[in-house]
Amino acid sequence: MEPDGRVTLDGRLEAFGFEPTAVSIDAVARPRSWRTTRALLAAGLGLGVAPVVALVPPHIPWLLGALITGGVVAQRRFTERFTLRSMLASCPRCNQPVETEAGRLTEQRTVRCDACGQDLTLTVVMLTTAS
Repeated sequence: MEPDGRVTLDGRLEAFGFEPTAVSIDAVARPRSWRTTRALLAAGLGLGVAPVVALVPPHIPWLLGALITGGVVAQRRFTERFTLRSMLASCPRCNQPVETEAGRLTEQRTVRCDACGQDLTLTVVMLTTAS
């Protein structure tokens, strides 16, 4: 792992009926302090917005929506061990380069090949070093 938290992870792209291809993933390891801070900010925002949106009729659905959204976003931030920056991969079906948007990295993710339109499963070998 580099000082800025960047790591390179290995993975594979799979398409039903085709041989999987290897993937090199550039990601950022998120320490517990980063995840806790982001989770608390999301939960606080949900709690802060709830009383304001509860003034809009019908009151209860807006209140519950703000609280639930804040909780879900907080949970997602707290479990975000790695953030995807970029990946280097080729489609198992058409052998064209595959790109995906940056964001939360999970052990399995569905990506689409822009060249052939095939839905692919990206499976990542996660590191256990990030707490």
